[in-house]
Amino acid sequence: MLQTMNRDKMNVLFISRGYPPFRGGTENYTWEIYERLRSINSNRLITIRHPERAARDDILEVKVGKNKYLAFIKFWASCILRSLRIKTDVIHAITYPAGLCGIIPKMLKRIPLVTTLHDIGVIEKEISEVPKATKVWKGFLQQIVCDFSDAIIVPSEKVKNDIIIYHKAAPQKIFVTDYGIDKNEFNEKLEYGKIRAKLGVGKGPMLLFIGMFGPKKGLEYAIESVAALREKFPGIKFVIGGPALDENYLKKLKALVASLGLESSVVFGGYIDQSELPYWFRDCDIYVDPTLYGMGYCFPCIEAAAVGKPIVATKLLADIGVVKENFNGTIVGYRDAGQIYSAVAELLSDREKMERFSKNSLDLAEKFSWDKTVEQTNKVYTGVTV
Repeated sequence: MLQTMNRDKMNVLFISRGYPPFRGGTENYTWEIYERLRSINSNRLITIRHPERAARDDILEVKVGKNKYLAFIKFWASCILRSLRIKTDVIHAITYPAGLCGIIPKMLKRIPLVTTLHDIGVIEKEISEVPKATKVWKGFLQQIVCDFSDAIIVPSEKVKNDIIIYHKAAPQKIFVTDYGIDKNEFNEKLEYGKIRAKLGVGKGPMLLFIGMFGPKKGLEYAIESVAALREKFPGIKFVIGGPALDENYLKKLKALVASLGLESSVVFGGYIDQSELPYWFRDCDIYVDPTLYGMGYCFPCIEAAAVGKPIVATKLLADIGVVKENFNGTIVGYRDAGQIYSAVAELLSDREKMERFSKNSLDLAEKFSWDKTVEQTNKVYTGVTV
């Protein structure tokens, strides 16, 4: 039986391999809830060491090597050893690999395990690009985490339904918790033109994609659409911001750009400093996200919405609730450059529709609040400790 809590303030042990200065959706989520919950609970965090992170008593760093398998084993072992020395009422693991690191501490200390799953990733049956063995192995590991978790936090109804279907998890232990956004950073009142000047993209229409990218992002279809869009809008630019997760995919995209003669129309912006990020959204005209699979939430779509940008995205983004068809965006088919072209061309040719989508994006972004996320997360902790 799990131990019972009769006090409001809890000792929460977070396990997350990623934490700033590392950057990405998981790192952003962990940072926001961890730092905000520190005013409510007594938090500790086990995470991978980053050389630029300042030392803190509450953050326990694990130094790992470059081999990803050995790195995970070392992180897993460290989580077990360190957790035994920490007074803990709840373990909160971010993503299923971190959940695997929390199972033995949960069992040894007889305390509840809460796991955040952003999505089920590549195991969806519709995903054909991933080897079957990879799908089976990752599905098996996710299943273990779902079985041992006392509560599972997810960002959308889609992910909840996926976990119920694929892992037969009990619906009552899955909690949909919208992720948030800092509207002091992301808003329509930001200064315009800083990123256009930095990248030298000029005053023409600017399409934007932000994120760490690999094959699942489907960026080649957006690039192909630019070849046709340039005929109608000669000054158009497609800016891809963020680092590549797969160097071979980056080479493929650059080869495609060269083959289509789009070197002056497609800009690879590379790594983005967090302080600059809101201005990238401010300077674009349309945010484009052609993601194919493996996503349960999309921070960039919400950030674009909070800055008042229309969005062109695949159905996946509509399913997870960050874009609404004919409200603040246009939904396009998967792997369909033609539909991306039509959606972008229609918006750029219809000022009234652009303005309506822009206003609706601001309205949609209002529902996303980190304070709300923290409140819901703390309720989950309370629920598993009584």
